[in-house]
Amino acid sequence: VLIDQHSSVPIECALPVRTQARVLVYLLLVCVQAWRIRSGQMNAGRSTQHAKLLAIFIMIAKYAQACGVLLYWYRKLTKKQATLIEYKGATQVQE
Repeated sequence: VLIDQHSSVPIECALPVRTQARVLVYLLLVCVQAWRIRSGQMNAGRSTQHAKLLAIFIMIAKYAQACGVLLYWYRKLTKKQATLIEYKGATQVQE
């Protein structure tokens, strides 16, 4: 158990409250962003249901995009070579 130098309270006692607050703030921000996307789509003339589905899938796609950006910068900073994705059905054209 880690003890803070200035108190005798274990660090584990303080972390859950801070972590829970951060998670709640993050979830609130995600919901606000999804609501903004939904509102923008409805203003563009889409139905409520369609705008809600678009907002959900756009928010899901943001995580995949963030993973790609982080992977790019990780490889760039560590000077690792990117790999080429080859598709199974790709073959050379015979003449």
